[in-house]
Amino acid sequence: MKADTTTSWRHGRHLTGRARQLSIVVGGGRLPLTEARALSVDGFVGDEHPGGPDRAVTVHPWEHYAAWADDGGPAMVEPAFGEQLTSIGLLETELFVGDTFRWGTAEVTVGAPAVLGPTTVEHLQVPGLIERMLRGGRTGFHLRVVRSGRVGPGDGLELIDVDPVGVSLATVGRALVDGPDAAGVTPQRLLLARDLLPAGLVAACERLLPAADQRELVDRRTAAG
Repeated sequence: MKADTTTSWRHGRHLTGRARQLSIVVGGGRLPLTEARALSVDGFVGDEHPGGPDRAVTVHPWEHYAAWADDGGPAMVEPAFGEQLTSIGLLETELFVGDTFRWGTAEVTVGAPAVLGPTTVEHLQVPGLIERMLRGGRTGFHLRVVRSGRVGPGDGLELIDVDPVGVSLATVGRALVDGPDAAGVTPQRLLLARDLLPAGLVAACERLLPAADQRELVDRRTAAG
C-alpha cells in the first residue's frame, strides 16, 4: 500500500481561514451576506436551501477557481459550486475530517467532502468533473455546526481542535472514487471517522474488513438492536 501522502502529521494546529464570500439563497437567488447572521445546526437562518445537520455550511476554496482555469476549464465566478462559504486558506490536503474551528461565535466541525449534485455538474459543463474533483483534492467540504452562533463575512475560522484520526479530506475524496487502497489508507482507519463519512464509503469500508472483523461488526449491531 502506498503511503498516505495527502495526510500530514505536521498538521498546522494554528490553521486559520477566512471568507472571500458568504452567501445564501433568498427569493430563489443567491445573496451575498454583508453582515453577521445566525448560524444553527441546520445552516444559516433565512437560507431557503439549508443543508441540514450533516452539511450546514458547504465550503469551496477560492484557490480552486484559478486551478480549474489553469487546467483548461471555463472561467467560473464564486459561488459557482453552490457553496455558502467561499474560503481562503482552507485546503482539503491540510484539513482533517473532524477538525473543529471557531467561527464568529459559532463552532463548526469539518465533515465529508462536498460531492456536487447533477444540476450543478450540468451547469458547469466540465467533463469528468466529479472524478477530477475527488482525485485532485478539490471537492470543497461540508461543515457541521457543533455550537450555534452568529457569523459574519469578516470572521476568520480558527482551528481549535484537531481530530486525532488524522484523515485528510483529500484522502477521503480519493477513497470515494478509487477506494481506500488507492488513497493510501486502511478501511479500519477510515471507519474511525465513520460518523462524519458518507454512508456509501462507510459501507464499502465495512465490506473490505477481514471476515472476523465483519462478524464482530454484525454481532455488535445485533446486540444493539
